[in-house]
This record gives sequence, C-alpha cells and structure tokens, in this order.
Amino acid sequence: MKMSRWMGWGVNICVLLVAGSALYAFYPLYCFPSPTIPSNISPSDHVTWTFKRRPSDPEVYQSVTIWSDGRNEVVVTRRFGDPDVGVFGPLLAWRISSLGDRGLRVFRRNGILSKKNGRVLFQRALEAGVADIRSEPAGIGSMLTLDIALSGKKRIASGPDVVFSAFAFPPSKWVDLTRWKNVASIVDHDRVLGPLMRKRDFNQAKRTD
Repeated sequence: MKMSRWMGWGVNICVLLVAGSALYAFYPLYCFPSPTIPSNISPSDHVTWTFKRRPSDPEVYQSVTIWSDGRNEVVVTRRFGDPDVGVFGPLLAWRISSLGDRGLRVFRRNGILSKKNGRVLFQRALEAGVADIRSEPAGIGSMLTLDIALSGKKRIASGPDVVFSAFAFPPSKWVDLTRWKNVASIVDHDRVLGPLMRKRDFNQAKRTD
C-alpha cells in the first residue's frame, strides 16, 4: 500500500514537472512580453532598415528611414555599371550623386510613402518591439542593420534580413527572434521593397517599382 502511494506521488510529480517544463518552453505562445513603447516620442525619432550583402561588397546597400511623424527616405547605393540601375522606377524622382573615388552612385528619394503610411509603419515598429530588439547572428548572405533613435537614445542592432522560423530555445531566444522577424518584415511591402530592390543571395524573382 505504501509502495503504491509513493508511486502515485512519483507519477504526480513527474506530470507536474512535464507540465511546468511545457509551460516554460512555450510561454511565448500564450504570454508574449509586451513591447516597450516610449512615452516621449519626438519628430526626430526614427528607425532605419539597411539591407547589405556581406561579405561581398558592404558599401552596396539599400536603406529606408521612417521618422515618427511619417517622413521617410530611401537610399540605394550601386556600383558604376551595375545593371540594376537601369531598372529603377522614374529616375527623375531620385536625387543622384556619385562617389567617384569609391566607384559608387547614391540614389536618394524622399516621401516614397505618404506621411500617413509612414506613421503607420513607425507605430508598427514600436508595437513589434523595436525598442527591445537585440542583435541576432546573420549567418551568410544578406544582412539587415537597424539604426534606432528613440527618446534621445540611439543604438544599432544587426541580424538576418529574413527570419523563416522564430522557434528557438530557451524561450527568451524565441521572443528575441520573433521580435526580429516582425520588425524586419515591416518594410516588406511593394511600395518600399520595390524601390529598394534588395539583392538576395537566394533565388527569388526581382521586384521593381
């Protein structure tokens, strides 16, 4: 009788341990941490998404900056003679300068988004946790750098430009990858992705303006 009682207690304890481990491992699914939303956002606060190919040519990049008030700017650098330059939308909409000593052309375009859409994307970045984001290993291929300026504080985080699966262990890593995935994908829509013309290191149809 005593032996079966102890076995019953042992089974109960095992069940509790397994249940507790499952709750710990999967808490991002049912209790994802709330993002930090700064209380004193100013018009100078912004987030810049910069996409680079590494390590082939770090000076060639595509970036989009979105300010809290909705202002936005796209900057693209290309080597002289790069065939991508020929498929830019109407080039008259771009300010073009040359860095002859580095063999680069710089294309700038302001207001590619309406201010309303810019404000929406900036708010989405806050709600996705950009204030809490941490750098992630980028692996090989394309890389994303985030320049974040919020409430007078600036910082930089870097990682992959695309996260296919955010599942990871421990749960804190899962949370970090989910935030990175959500923030990285914010500029992934036609009106921004097209002009950026990201060069990907895996086969994908090129999308242009």
